[in-house]
Amino acid sequence: MAIPNQPNNSAKSLLTPSWVPLGDAIMDYYNGDINATICIKSTIEGDRVVPVGTFFREKDQFPKIEKDAFKYCKGKTLDVGAGGGPHALYLQKKGLDITGLDISDKAVEVMQKRGLNAVCASIFEYHDSSFDTILMMMNGIGVAGELSALGILLRHLKSILKPGGQILFDSTDIDYVTSFDRALSTLRIPFPEYYGIVHYQLEYKDKKGEIYPWLFIDKKTMKRIAEENGYQFSVLKSRSSQYLGRLTMR
Repeated sequence: MAIPNQPNNSAKSLLTPSWVPLGDAIMDYYNGDINATICIKSTIEGDRVVPVGTFFREKDQFPKIEKDAFKYCKGKTLDVGAGGGPHALYLQKKGLDITGLDISDKAVEVMQKRGLNAVCASIFEYHDSSFDTILMMMNGIGVAGELSALGILLRHLKSILKPGGQILFDSTDIDYVTSFDRALSTLRIPFPEYYGIVHYQLEYKDKKGEIYPWLFIDKKTMKRIAEENGYQFSVLKSRSSQYLGRLTMR
């Protein structure tokens, strides 16, 4: 099965097949199937069945690190990988000028029906506007998939950041994952070059998405790659192995 790990080479066409199940699930939930669930397979644990309502959660259900991030949002904001739009909707109600971006056309349709300005595009290809804040929650920066592609992503984001702009993201150092955890996986993928690369596959009803890589990056490696690409990296909050990071152009 093809693994879409070359985001600099038509990322949208590569990544879209991976996200079809989630787009369908989001649309079904919005249309009334509030008991919908989606199966998430990964290379660091056994299969998980997740309520689709997770992608529609309200402010009292946001994890603390997301609430922390919202405090730093300012100006014109782009919510990357916005899904059903929970973060964007919350920030819009707070008065922020926000755009939701997602690669799933169905997720974008749902956001628009919920009253959000939303765009269907790959973040690697989007260039239609510029922003004071680029928000990448739920480890959104992990869309890079691999370390080499993270630099590609960061260089592209410069082109849509306004002077003095910022990228807010959360990530997790997954060095706590054991060989036993990985043995529980139903995906048979070789151990990655960098331990923070995790492969996922989404299943919903009769649809199975393509396997895709996601990047969980430790703070030391993030700092190095950020500086190599002209950014200042700072950690705003740390919670166990998870952290909230900010990138600003030097």
